[in-house]
Amino acid sequence: MAFEPQLKKGLADPSIDAVIVDAPTNLHKDIMIEAARHKKHIFTEKVLALSVEDCDEIFSAVEEANVQLMVSLNRRRAAD
Repeated sequence: MAFEPQLKKGLADPSIDAVIVDAPTNLHKDIMIEAARHKKHIFTEKVLALSVEDCDEIFSAVEEANVQLMVSLNRRRAAD
């Protein structure tokens, strides 16, 4: 598949089932909500959002769209 610079155009592609969100954290909420609206499953590998309110909005959109959300936040070197 070729690179698509327009997020909404890429999300509208019916051959895409899921997305990996690897954007700056301050963009996560908008991207994830848009992905959920397009019925795309979502994977991200860092902090979900910058506030509890943003997380709640993401969770609501995911639940409403009935899609899966996976957050992988590895903490390999956290102090005990």
